[in-house]
Amino acid sequence: RGGANDFGVLYEYDIALDTLTLKISFNGTANGRYPYSTLVELNGNLYGTASSGGINDMGVLFEYNPASNSLTKKIDFNDVNGSVPAGAPLLPASESSFYGMTREGGNNGLGVIFEFQTNGILIPLYSFDTLSGFYPEGGLVKTNEGKIYGLTTAGGKNEKGTLFEWDAQQNSLTVLYSFMPPFGTEPHGTLIQSQKDFNLYGTASTGGAAESGTLFKYDFNSSSVTAMGSFSGDNGAFPLFSRLNEICDSPVIVSQPHVDTVKTGEEAFFGTGAFGNSLKFQWQIDSTGSGFINLKNDTKYIAVTTPVMRIKNVSEKHYAYKFRCRVTSLCPVDTIYSDTVWIARPNSLPSATTLCGEIYPNPVTETMYIHTCGDLPETITIMTMTGIVKQVIKPSSSVVRIEVRDWPQGVYMINFFSNHPCRTIKFIKL
Repeated sequence: RGGANDFGVLYEYDIALDTLTLKISFNGTANGRYPYSTLVELNGNLYGTASSGGINDMGVLFEYNPASNSLTKKIDFNDVNGSVPAGAPLLPASESSFYGMTREGGNNGLGVIFEFQTNGILIPLYSFDTLSGFYPEGGLVKTNEGKIYGLTTAGGKNEKGTLFEWDAQQNSLTVLYSFMPPFGTEPHGTLIQSQKDFNLYGTASTGGAAESGTLFKYDFNSSSVTAMGSFSGDNGAFPLFSRLNEICDSPVIVSQPHVDTVKTGEEAFFGTGAFGNSLKFQWQIDSTGSGFINLKNDTKYIAVTTPVMRIKNVSEKHYAYKFRCRVTSLCPVDTIYSDTVWIARPNSLPSATTLCGEIYPNPVTETMYIHTCGDLPETITIMTMTGIVKQVIKPSSSVVRIEVRDWPQGVYMINFFSNHPCRTIKFIKL
């Protein structure tokens, strides 16, 4: 509500200045009224819906251009293509389209899933019914696996709403769960996928211990819903149009890559270890001194989207290149970078008094010894070839004993960290 016509507004909030600025007042027929959904950005513009208004008074889909401070009505809902898009944020489907839902309209008058193309075309795709659930009042969510899920507030086996999976390619809907009072009923909102356990979470507006709503989890392994908490009035009640936000620790690099010293024709390795949620690794190269770009897997560079990258058949030109690993996290959305490393020539190693280390025996079956050969490194990190840190050691003597008899067979990497370039040593556990 509010604004010049008391139909709602679009506003801008400046975090630095702590100021709120009115941008658009909704006016009914021309651009809709009562917007209940969040805005979604695509190609510099913002897209959203108003639950009523437009020429049919069934709601509109609009585009807002921040540069020109202009709002354009793109779609008038007309019952056939859906009506009353209540609390349903749009889900980006491509670089020029969205998926969305309306509470009513469609073949059965019970709501639709639609595709909107930014050139102004809207296609109704799926019409809800009493078995699949109906009256959705939230948005769709796409998981890490590329599957799409949503909620309805009514219908289903227990007539209290459903949690469903929708296959966009086949335009088919599968009910995964029908809500029942102990775990929550009538879910008005949008699901999220946790980036910690990868299950779905949401809220139900009624049901639970106090009949005032729940916060629930859908577990993919057991195909079941669990009430994680019940609203009671004192802690809130009847959550509507809600979408949870997950709070996660920022990603941290726990093992940095180190300079690898190899001859031409040999194979070089760089490895990094990181802690966080839903991490993605991307090795990068600076071959010209003008900046880093992403590497692609080919016959020369192997496993460039994993914690440990290999460079086969090192040539003379590789000694001039620099490498680093970009680590991104989905929760929170964050990007960090490893230290910059390079391939060193064998004759550029430090002298014997500062050489990082040697190991014996190699291969090893039970006990391995690391000889630091002079100055002690600050840390010694042992990693698997997939980037899992097995052990971090702060040596107090020149010889370190490691028991590996219970370790799985395979190739491991030992990284030495000190104040000078250090080599990476590989060993085989038999």
